[in-house]
Amino acid sequence: MRSRRLPPAEGTSEMSGDQHFTTADGCRIAYRIDGPVDRPVLMLSNSIATNL
Repeated sequence: MRSRRLPPAEGTSEMSGDQHFTTADGCRIAYRIDGPVDRPVLMLSNSIATNL
């Protein structure tokens, strides 16, 4: 599996290890992308105060 990074849509983006962060509308959001680039995207969302 290969990780890839989303470009920042708005605000700033940074990376810490395998985890990425973006800031938009004043909210800091952590995200991670795994899997082949040529496959469809499946988005999973965790609740507040949980790990990816």
